[in-house]
Amino acid sequence: MARSSTPGSTLPPPSPRRRRLGAGRVLRTVAVLAAAAVAVFYVGGGWYYANEIRDGALVLAPRTDPAPSGTVVEIDDAAVVLSMTAGATLPPGFQGIRDGDGYLQVGPIAGTATAEATAEIVEAWGPPPQAGDPIAIDGFAYPDDPGTAFVYPFTEITYDSDIGAMDAWYLRGNSDLWMIFVHGRGASKAEALRMLPVAFDRSYHALVIGYRNDPGLPEDPSGYTQYGLTEWIDVSNAAAYARANGADRIVVVGYSMGGAAVLRYLQESPLRNQTVAAILDSPVVDLEATIDHNARSRELPLLGTVPGSLTAVAKQLASWRFGIDWDRYDVTDRWQDLHTPMLVFHGTADTSVPIGPTRRLANLRPDLVTLVETGADHVQSWNLDPDGYRAAVEAFLDANA
Repeated sequence: MARSSTPGSTLPPPSPRRRRLGAGRVLRTVAVLAAAAVAVFYVGGGWYYANEIRDGALVLAPRTDPAPSGTVVEIDDAAVVLSMTAGATLPPGFQGIRDGDGYLQVGPIAGTATAEATAEIVEAWGPPPQAGDPIAIDGFAYPDDPGTAFVYPFTEITYDSDIGAMDAWYLRGNSDLWMIFVHGRGASKAEALRMLPVAFDRSYHALVIGYRNDPGLPEDPSGYTQYGLTEWIDVSNAAAYARANGADRIVVVGYSMGGAAVLRYLQESPLRNQTVAAILDSPVVDLEATIDHNARSRELPLLGTVPGSLTAVAKQLASWRFGIDWDRYDVTDRWQDLHTPMLVFHGTADTSVPIGPTRRLANLRPDLVTLVETGADHVQSWNLDPDGYRAAVEAFLDANA
């Protein structure tokens, strides 16, 4: 009997050998995925925060009325009780409270107040607020303009700059000395009201200027705020206006970014030699340090607090995308070009502009800079101690003007 056999073609195929993933290959895969995630984080997050730098620091948004900070609970001739809006505070010292056409100066407030706060009324303008009225806190502490705040006579003038006509308040004095006041970024000429009585009482002429990118005034050709790199030209042209109208001596005063414009003016302007003194409040001495300072207190969607490494990437991207040369915005790089005595106020609690670069400037030029450190937030040193602030200004002017 024949023996049966199975054809070779019907044999089952051999089972494929499964390759086992080694630990090294797993680690390499994880490393690639992690690197991709890090790249997405830094490129995506850096791009996002570069946009934040542009929108928050370079592009000046249209000025709007301040959002309500709270409502009036109760008021009489001596005090007002406020219920603060969630997230809003009543800062320490002397503050302004605006309610429609009415305005109150209140203080001194012992500390930052939230929820319900009671403040003593120092002075009132216009109709008083009523219970239930929304109010806005105003750190300038005085309303509107020199005529409204102090009944000082003043005129509105224009002065010419390289990109067009700029506006200013002019208060006539009886002296050959003019004080020129330069407000901060996004602020208004009312920022100068707290120091204006010094000029008035000394019979100095006073020029409180508007400048490029202010509402209704010519825009900088770059489309951006330049932190003094171009704004100094407007300060210089205001000084030229003063010289053409009888000024032999000039004192310039700058707040925040206005301080940066004044510092650049003191380095660049042909009129710096006619400028006998400068007074700065919370000046932006180094824009890059200011960006870093604000980044440390910012939170980004899904990312939390902005890490320093992400800020560095964002600044690099901002430099490439928006043409920012960060070194040019550090005034201390040219400290040798400064020759004007300066009185500088800066608060250790400044949440907007760091005090470190101001200290660096003072250390580089101790022959010129008198630094007064306070416990105030941004441009709030007067508010904490008006009498001490004025005394320091008066003593400085006595010595240098």
